[in-house]
Amino acid sequence: MDVLWLTGEYFEPQSQGMYQYSAALAESLTARDLELHFIGRERTDLAAEAAVPSNWTLLPAKQRGDLRRVLSRWPTKIGDIWGKDYRQAVQDALRHEPKVVVIDHMRAAGALPTLPRELPFVYVSHNDEYAVKRLAVKSKTRPHETAAFAADAMKHRVYEDWLIRRAALVSAITPEDADALGRRSGRRDVVYAPPRWRGPRVEERTITASTPREVLLMGSLGWEEKRRNLAELLHAIAERRDDDRLAITVTGGGYSAGDLETQFPEVEFHDYVDDLATLKERARLGVIYEPVGGGFKMKALDYVFSRIPLVVRRGSAVGLGLSPGTDYLEADELDELAELVHDVIDDIDRLNDLQLRAYAAADDTFGGEGGQRDFVEGVLGFVAAR
Repeated sequence: MDVLWLTGEYFEPQSQGMYQYSAALAESLTARDLELHFIGRERTDLAAEAAVPSNWTLLPAKQRGDLRRVLSRWPTKIGDIWGKDYRQAVQDALRHEPKVVVIDHMRAAGALPTLPRELPFVYVSHNDEYAVKRLAVKSKTRPHETAAFAADAMKHRVYEDWLIRRAALVSAITPEDADALGRRSGRRDVVYAPPRWRGPRVEERTITASTPREVLLMGSLGWEEKRRNLAELLHAIAERRDDDRLAITVTGGGYSAGDLETQFPEVEFHDYVDDLATLKERARLGVIYEPVGGGFKMKALDYVFSRIPLVVRRGSAVGLGLSPGTDYLEADELDELAELVHDVIDDIDRLNDLQLRAYAAADDTFGGEGGQRDFVEGVLGFVAAR
């Protein structure tokens, strides 16, 4: 075995950005003829799919109540995945003498104490996790929630610092994360590994007056903070509806939309859909509003490569390498964002200019495999050395 790849959950189907990102990085290694074995948990958000490949060890999904999550000695992200069965699976895999281990996402970092000190490991970060947790703390209004989230944030800080200092190589999904993790760890070699867009592309599209006046909101909503973000956004847009012709469609999975459907009967809600193309064709505009959990978003690339113009809350799409005002529209606050949606929805020329410029700019950065070269070469170097 060349590479033992430890991750949170099975990648397929790649319905969320974290699965898409991980799968693309892993494929960049298999394309170099490396033998990979994966360990992860089953998915609870989707029904069972086709047979799992033989190079995957899949463990049962782990369910924990909120109180156990917060009181655990583990940071919540790790505690949601790590357990005795995962430890045993790692120990079994180590008997096959992998040359390097990949810890993909902090959720898989519970394995760190189990790994031999002499075995190099690569940490694939998906976020500056401590920064995200700090934002979550600020969003809480009840004292007991604030205290619990602050304690969890500190657990993430301590463990993440240990992780990035011990790793033989650290990769980051944005330049901003690379800088932040580098400053905290004191290392200057954090690798920027932008995702490679492997999803569908719309080569040509022209928005016209006959295109429905429709806003599309995409993304998984399995996390409570994301559902709260969506409710805030829908309220703000609804308060400024000047007529009944502005349609809003929400698509994503991992949650029951029941309460949201009751609050917003005029909104069209979808769970996971097999083919998003029809919904995308109807949309004049996409919106990303994530004051908590912001940062790079694979779904932003999905909008861009589908040629759907974007309105974004500042900080909700860091690391795209696009220019606000030229490639997308940006608002500082929720009220301003809602106003932008209403102001631009009928400006056909502006919408087309935004989608054309964003597509061209994103294609330069995310259209090829070059951005992942440093990550691939680093892993190849560890394999060759052993």
